[in-house]
Amino acid sequence: MSKDLKFYFIATALLFLLVVWGLLLGGPAPLVLEALEGGLSLDRLRPGDLVALEGEWRYWPSSLHEDILDGTGAPAAVTLPHLWTGEEAEGFATYGMTLKGLDPAMTYGIFIKDEAMAYRLTVGGEVLIESGRVGRDKASYEPRLAAEWYAFKASEAGEADLVMEIANFDYFRGGFWLAPWWGPLTRSSTRPPSRS
Repeated sequence: MSKDLKFYFIATALLFLLVVWGLLLGGPAPLVLEALEGGLSLDRLRPGDLVALEGEWRYWPSSLHEDILDGTGAPAAVTLPHLWTGEEAEGFATYGMTLKGLDPAMTYGIFIKDEAMAYRLTVGGEVLIESGRVGRDKASYEPRLAAEWYAFKASEAGEADLVMEIANFDYFRGGFWLAPWWGPLTRSSTRPPSRS
């Protein structure tokens, strides 16, 4: 085989692999719906829609979920993505959103792509996803970079209360910088691994 033919064959194979790799990484782009005042109605979506949960979330700075359970602290409203930078980059906080208009009989999935710090997601009072260890200080916190997803069902009222706790004591930026993706699971969906 001549040098030119080898070069052509190798270049074509590499180009083909790059195209396939790009298609696999691209994946579906989620719909972006803007939440208002920490709530989002999803009753008009079609089955199979994937939604980025952006917009206004309730926000409790320097508070964990256990701190806000009594309802004494009024939350602020912040828009995702919400970055902590500069002197504000380190700390911990809790974010909340209520999804409405869900079918209680349907199973939904939620995906957290990357927060690059410690986070814990609670849905309907049940901890579904933990990455690292959320803490109030550097000694009680452990970062972990991981994409995570899990399945859940809505309440009988067709709602799901999402509570996201985030801590950062290592990185130059913190906060809730990527909105979770949410969508109904279908028969063709791969079920997430069970929690043990």
